[in-house]
Amino acid sequence: MNSIAQRQELQAKIWKIANDVRGSVDGWDFKHFVLGTLFYRFISENFKQQS
Repeated sequence: MNSIAQRQELQAKIWKIANDVRGSVDGWDFKHFVLGTLFYRFISENFKQQS
């Protein structure tokens, strides 16, 4: 399997997992949750580096 096919397969799996996790939550609300989580991780990583 070449790298393009592997990338497409991985992308399909990630989208399936995201849809399963999201469940019946509206996409807009889920986006806020994900962005908040990513922001928290960004802050956390930067705080670790500065300590």
